[in-house]
Amino acid sequence: MIWILALLAAPSAPAELAPAGPWAVSTEEVGCRVIRPYGPDNAVEVGFETIVTSRRRTLLLAAPKRSLPDAIGETRVSLGGGEDLRLNYGAFAMRDSGRRLLKLFPDEGALRQLSDATSMKVGKADAPTLKMTGTAAALQALDTCTTELLQSWGADPQLYLQNRMAGIIGSTAAPFTRETYPAEARTAGVSGRVVLLLHTKVDGSVARCTVVASADERLNAGSCAVAVSRVRMKPPLDAQGKPMESYGVLPVNWSNP
Repeated sequence: MIWILALLAAPSAPAELAPAGPWAVSTEEVGCRVIRPYGPDNAVEVGFETIVTSRRRTLLLAAPKRSLPDAIGETRVSLGGGEDLRLNYGAFAMRDSGRRLLKLFPDEGALRQLSDATSMKVGKADAPTLKMTGTAAALQALDTCTTELLQSWGADPQLYLQNRMAGIIGSTAAPFTRETYPAEARTAGVSGRVVLLLHTKVDGSVARCTVVASADERLNAGSCAVAVSRVRMKPPLDAQGKPMESYGVLPVNWSNP
């Protein structure tokens, strides 16, 4: 009898949490996000993110700290139908001190499983189970946003996404010196970080430079001028070992002398 009463008194599993709104797509500085709120107070959010400069899609989960792991590591993602994924993650603080943001890194196979899943549970045993609907359409919207962002930079989306990235030859910082500091920025005492998208030809020269993120617009023209004239890239090779036209991403940190 005591055993039966103990079973009756045991806490029940958390109910499946339903979406509180539609998927919403937004353009970030160097990527796109699609986010959906859950629960009556929107305390849980699920989403996907593309950071175009790294060409990977990330699963996002914002939820109360008590239900999510912290730091970095690997965690289980339980999907409807008894499927489980093991995904690497990084945990990040949020302005809302009661919540934590988890960024999980699925490969293409895991993304397909997430796309088909009817529910998802991440992290600790008391974490909520989330009802998943419209995920395939959300990922398609994310891809469309990414394509449009690349086009806004003047990049060829197919070339960018299909070919491997070109790498810089030599030190990243070597071309960006006191002597090549953008004159207008130097005069104004401006420092900061600029992220450049470099369209690389098969010979490793830079055909075109686009600023995709910048601390100050007075750094932009000078940064691209240095990249086009002084940076050499190592283009990726095709299946026959021949160099391919591609893109490379180059972050530049200017510190006013």
